[in-house]
Amino acid sequence: MSAPAPAELDAPSEASSRERRAVMLAIAGINLLFLAVDLAVYGPGNLLVWGGRVGVSAALLGLWRTAGRERRPDRQRVHLAAWLVACASTFALIAVGSGGLAGPYLAFYPLLPMVAAIMVPDEPVGLLLAGAVTLGVTTQQTWPLPPGPRAFWAVAAGSALFYAVMGAVLYRRMRRRERAAATARVAALAELARSEHQRAQADRLASIGRLASGVAHEINNPLAFVSTNLAYVEEELRERQPGETGLLEALAESRGGVERIKRIVQDLRGFARGTSATGPTDVAGALDEALRLASWRLGPVARVERRVAPGLPHVLASRAELVQVLVNLLVNAADAVEEARRGLGTVEVTAGPAERAVRLAVEDDGVGLAEGVARQLFEPFFTTKGARGTGLGLAISREFTERWGGTLVAENRPGGGARFLLTIPAARAEALAPALTPAPTSGPATGPAGPTAAA
Repeated sequence: MSAPAPAELDAPSEASSRERRAVMLAIAGINLLFLAVDLAVYGPGNLLVWGGRVGVSAALLGLWRTAGRERRPDRQRVHLAAWLVACASTFALIAVGSGGLAGPYLAFYPLLPMVAAIMVPDEPVGLLLAGAVTLGVTTQQTWPLPPGPRAFWAVAAGSALFYAVMGAVLYRRMRRRERAAATARVAALAELARSEHQRAQADRLASIGRLASGVAHEINNPLAFVSTNLAYVEEELRERQPGETGLLEALAESRGGVERIKRIVQDLRGFARGTSATGPTDVAGALDEALRLASWRLGPVARVERRVAPGLPHVLASRAELVQVLVNLLVNAADAVEEARRGLGTVEVTAGPAERAVRLAVEDDGVGLAEGVARQLFEPFFTTKGARGTGLGLAISREFTERWGGTLVAENRPGGGARFLLTIPAARAEALAPALTPAPTSGPATGPAGPTAAA
């Protein structure tokens, strides 16, 4: 008989089921009915018989109570085993008091473990202990018999014990397999639901990408004639009223704003049509494009400090995917700065050479990463933004990075805030190591058209 697995001990005994507890009560009631028969046959003076009958009923009620009220499975099993031994011991009083071999109960007594297995089918230890009592009492009562009949009784008692215990072992294994199958089924259903949710999210994001591409295309048309009209008005104003410098400056600023909108729209269209082809990509250009795309989020909440080392090698990455990764990191930095509620914050973006690679860092002085969050940040659908977040941005970013052969990690900055480090293999072996040349900026992020766009 094998020892029960730890997982089995965590589950309550089958004796706790409502049906088996009902059987215990029924057998206890039948046992009390036999008390009246025993009193009529053996008289009230036979203390062994009626005392044993009361003891069996009490042990059965103890089994019923233990199966219904115990909460810890290990403790429950100890108590069930104790009550099974009590049943076997008290019934032995009936078998002995009714005359032993001459009475009617000894013939039934060796079968007691099999009857107990009906009530407690998955407790081999308890049945083994109770069966040891029945085997011992049966052997003691049949010892005066000749060797042949004595051996018959011993084999009968031993067989009943063997069948009860092996049945309990097999029943327990079957229940363990059923529980394992149920657990696997629940896990499979959860994984299916998760896959369906991921597919729905992916379809939704793809639809948003197509919508963004279409909107960008539609914006281009009015931008074209707005830009043309502004140029026409500026030209006419220069000819007719050359002294109106204020109006000319306003028109120049308007044309600059339109040009910036056109660049953002072009970046958005390229981003939406981007492919996953990996090739030499200019880091500085991708970073500028990402800053333009994220400027709508960065501008109101943070100053952007951009530092890019000159002469950086190209990296082995898809430009569209690299821009997407950088946009995700920049928008997350803006969210963290806004959540800190300290006024205008700071987002630092640096790019420099590493060993046969280029390393980019996006840092902020926002709320930072809570303890334990850094380990889950890159898991799909994990988000700290509540209903505002999808939980896919960082997961997709890491997937892209690993596809290029790079790494993306997150950590807290010593001075507060968070830092995301992106390392991408260089497109050529010779990786230069120039010092970073800071380009200090001030004021909110305005993209390449403003002061923060300077390299």
